[in-house]
Amino acid sequence: MTGTPADDLVVVGRIRRAHGLLGVLVVEPMTASPEMVFAAGRDVIAGTVKAVAAVPARTLHIEMAEPFQRGFRVQFTGIATREEADLWRDRYVLSHRADLPEPDESQVYLYDLIGLTAEGQGGEVVGKVVAYYELRHDVMIEVERANDTVMIPYRFVTEVDLEGKRLVVEPPEGLL
Repeated sequence: MTGTPADDLVVVGRIRRAHGLLGVLVVEPMTASPEMVFAAGRDVIAGTVKAVAAVPARTLHIEMAEPFQRGFRVQFTGIATREEADLWRDRYVLSHRADLPEPDESQVYLYDLIGLTAEGQGGEVVGKVVAYYELRHDVMIEVERANDTVMIPYRFVTEVDLEGKRLVVEPPEGLL
């Protein structure tokens, strides 16, 4: 899919480190369907350490991918040495939204939360979701308020309404 806008791209993984001497990389998947995204023969988009598409744009073709320590060992075409692989550390890998499967009715892609208005149970506006962070213990959403930002664990999100561009949070007293 060429010629599509950058906002069509979503983060699907993060390159952690080189593995071995032949350019193989360890990739941390950041998608609900990693076996589909990181499969031999597929293409992904090279990203930067800031999770945006690299300029100039570069497509990475997956020659080999196999599960490895909660992630994947991946060989991309054109990355053939450890030295080349080391240059990719901490960079993100992106995919076109249309190349990903639709989530189930009860699921949502985390990147779809960006830009939603966060509201309390009573409908009061808390702020706007500006980022999310996948941590080992939970996903945190960063909500920008008038004068600051607040981090809210995703487990306190009780409703997500993508059509209405809002989500509802019920955090414990004192968090906000």
